[in-house]
Amino acid sequence: MDYRKLADLSPRVFGKWGENYVKEIIGDSAKYPSEVDENFDGTYDLALVLKNGDFIRVEVKSTRAINTELESENIPEYEKMASKEDSFKLHFQHIKPNFADLFIFVVVWKDMIEFYLMLRKELLKMNLERQTRDNDIERQLFFYKYNYDELERYMISENELRGLNF
Repeated sequence: MDYRKLADLSPRVFGKWGENYVKEIIGDSAKYPSEVDENFDGTYDLALVLKNGDFIRVEVKSTRAINTELESENIPEYEKMASKEDSFKLHFQHIKPNFADLFIFVVVWKDMIEFYLMLRKELLKMNLERQTRDNDIERQLFFYKYNYDELERYMISENELRGLNF
Protein backbone atom coordinates (compact mmCIF):
# COMPACT_ATOMS: atom_id res chain seq x y z
CA MET A 1 0.00 0.00 0.00
CA ASP A 2 1.18 3.53 -0.74
CA TYR A 3 0.77 5.56 2.44
CA ARG A 4 1.66 8.84 0.75
CA LYS A 5 -2.07 9.57 0.31
CA LEU A 6 -2.09 10.43 4.03
CA ALA A 7 0.34 13.30 3.37
CA ASP A 8 -2.37 15.71 2.25
CA LEU A 9 -4.63 15.32 5.28
CA SER A 10 -4.82 18.36 7.56
CA PRO A 11 -3.02 17.89 10.90
CA ARG A 12 -6.28 17.50 12.85
CA VAL A 13 -7.75 15.00 10.36
CA PHE A 14 -4.45 13.10 10.25
CA GLY A 15 -4.36 12.89 14.06
CA LYS A 16 -7.92 11.59 14.16
CA TRP A 17 -7.05 9.07 11.46
CA GLY A 18 -4.20 7.81 13.69
CA GLU A 19 -6.48 7.43 16.72
CA ASN A 20 -9.10 5.55 14.72
CA TYR A 21 -6.49 3.35 13.06
CA VAL A 22 -4.99 2.35 16.42
CA LYS A 23 -8.45 1.76 17.92
CA GLU A 24 -9.38 -0.47 14.99
CA ILE A 25 -6.19 -2.53 15.38
CA ILE A 26 -6.50 -2.96 19.15
CA GLY A 27 -10.14 -3.94 18.90
CA ASP A 28 -12.73 -4.31 21.65
CA SER A 29 -10.51 -3.42 24.60
CA ALA A 30 -9.96 0.09 23.15
CA LYS A 31 -12.82 2.48 23.84
CA TYR A 32 -13.38 6.16 23.33
CA PRO A 33 -12.86 7.78 26.75
CA SER A 34 -16.39 9.16 26.95
CA GLU A 35 -17.65 5.55 26.92
CA VAL A 36 -15.87 4.61 30.17
CA ASP A 37 -14.74 7.77 31.97
CA GLU A 38 -17.54 9.91 33.38
CA ASN A 39 -14.95 12.61 34.19
CA PHE A 40 -13.42 12.66 30.72
CA ASP A 41 -12.21 16.15 29.87
CA GLY A 42 -10.66 15.65 26.42
CA THR A 43 -7.07 15.25 27.60
CA TYR A 44 -6.40 11.77 26.17
CA ASP A 45 -7.51 9.80 23.13
CA LEU A 46 -8.42 6.21 24.03
CA ALA A 47 -9.12 4.07 27.07
CA LEU A 48 -7.84 0.50 27.25
CA VAL A 49 -10.35 -1.34 29.38
CA LEU A 50 -8.90 -3.85 31.82
CA LYS A 51 -10.58 -7.13 32.70
CA ASN A 52 -11.45 -5.75 36.14
CA GLY A 53 -13.28 -2.79 34.56
CA ASP A 54 -10.59 -0.20 35.25
CA PHE A 55 -8.94 1.49 32.28
CA ILE A 56 -5.61 2.86 31.10
CA ARG A 57 -5.58 6.35 29.59
CA VAL A 58 -3.91 6.32 26.16
CA GLU A 59 -2.67 9.17 24.03
CA VAL A 60 -2.09 8.43 20.34
CA LYS A 61 0.29 10.67 18.40
CA SER A 62 0.83 10.32 14.67
CA THR A 63 3.38 11.84 12.35
CA ARG A 64 4.45 11.56 8.76
CA ALA A 65 8.13 10.86 8.10
CA ILE A 66 9.46 13.83 6.14
CA ASN A 67 12.54 13.70 3.93
CA THR A 68 14.65 16.57 5.29
CA GLU A 69 16.37 17.04 1.94
CA LEU A 70 12.99 17.79 0.33
CA GLU A 71 11.22 19.47 3.23
CA SER A 72 11.54 23.05 1.97
CA GLU A 73 11.01 22.22 -1.71
CA ASN A 74 7.93 23.53 -3.47
CA ILE A 75 6.57 20.06 -4.30
CA PRO A 76 3.45 18.16 -3.21
CA GLU A 77 3.53 16.95 0.39
CA TYR A 78 3.36 13.27 -0.62
CA GLU A 79 6.64 13.69 -2.52
CA LYS A 80 8.31 14.88 0.69
CA MET A 81 7.52 11.68 2.58
CA ALA A 82 10.55 9.66 3.61
CA SER A 83 11.56 6.05 3.84
CA LYS A 84 14.00 4.89 6.51
CA GLU A 85 16.82 5.02 3.98
CA ASP A 86 16.30 8.78 3.50
CA SER A 87 17.42 11.59 5.75
CA PHE A 88 14.22 12.09 7.76
CA LYS A 89 12.44 14.03 10.48
CA LEU A 90 9.64 12.81 12.74
CA HIS A 91 7.74 15.54 14.61
CA PHE A 92 5.20 14.57 17.25
CA GLN A 93 3.16 17.54 18.46
CA HIS A 94 0.73 18.41 21.24
CA ILE A 95 1.88 15.63 23.56
CA LYS A 96 0.31 15.91 27.00
CA PRO A 97 2.55 13.72 29.17
CA ASN A 98 0.68 14.33 32.44
CA PHE A 99 -2.75 13.21 31.22
CA ALA A 100 -2.16 9.68 29.91
CA ASP A 101 -0.60 6.49 31.23
CA LEU A 102 0.42 5.00 27.90
CA PHE A 103 1.52 6.62 24.65
CA ILE A 104 1.24 5.07 21.22
CA PHE A 105 3.21 6.79 18.48
CA VAL A 106 2.32 6.11 14.85
CA VAL A 107 4.84 6.88 12.10
CA VAL A 108 3.65 6.88 8.52
CA TRP A 109 6.57 6.36 6.18
CA LYS A 110 6.06 6.53 2.43
CA ASP A 111 6.09 2.74 2.25
CA MET A 112 4.93 1.48 5.69
CA ILE A 113 3.39 2.32 9.05
CA GLU A 114 5.17 1.63 12.34
CA PHE A 115 4.04 1.78 15.97
CA TYR A 116 5.90 2.63 19.16
CA LEU A 117 4.58 2.10 22.68
CA MET A 118 5.82 4.00 25.71
CA LEU A 119 4.77 4.36 29.33
CA ARG A 120 4.57 7.88 30.78
CA LYS A 121 7.75 7.36 32.83
CA GLU A 122 9.64 6.42 29.65
CA LEU A 123 8.25 9.40 27.76
CA LEU A 124 9.33 11.78 30.51
CA LYS A 125 12.95 10.65 30.01
CA MET A 126 12.80 11.87 26.39
CA ASN A 127 13.88 15.30 25.20
CA LEU A 128 10.39 16.83 25.36
CA GLU A 129 10.29 20.42 24.15
CA ARG A 130 7.61 22.95 25.04
CA GLN A 131 5.04 23.30 22.29
CA THR A 132 4.85 27.07 22.78
CA ARG A 133 6.33 29.46 25.32
CA ASP A 134 3.03 30.09 27.07
CA ASN A 135 1.84 26.48 27.13
CA ASP A 136 3.17 24.43 30.02
CA ILE A 137 0.95 21.42 29.27
CA GLU A 138 1.78 20.38 25.71
CA ARG A 139 5.15 19.13 24.53
CA GLN A 140 6.68 18.06 21.23
CA LEU A 141 9.29 15.50 20.24
CA PHE A 142 11.63 15.43 17.28
CA PHE A 143 13.47 12.42 15.92
CA TYR A 144 15.88 12.42 13.01
CA LYS A 145 17.89 9.70 11.34
CA TYR A 146 20.76 10.36 13.79
CA ASN A 147 18.67 9.93 16.99
CA TYR A 148 15.97 7.58 15.73
CA ASP A 149 17.37 4.75 17.88
CA GLU A 150 15.93 6.56 20.93
CA LEU A 151 12.44 5.91 19.54
CA GLU A 152 13.13 2.65 17.72
CA ARG A 153 13.66 0.71 20.97
CA TYR A 154 9.93 1.19 21.68
CA MET A 155 8.76 -0.23 18.35
CA ILE A 156 6.03 -2.84 18.41
CA SER A 157 4.50 -4.73 15.54
CA GLU A 158 0.92 -4.35 14.41
CA ASN A 159 0.27 -7.85 15.78
CA GLU A 160 1.65 -6.83 19.20
CA LEU A 161 -0.56 -3.76 19.12
CA ARG A 162 -3.51 -5.96 18.20
CA GLY A 163 -2.65 -8.18 21.17
CA LEU A 164 -2.85 -5.38 23.75
CA ASN A 165 -5.17 -7.09 26.13
CA PHE A 166 -5.25 -6.48 29.84
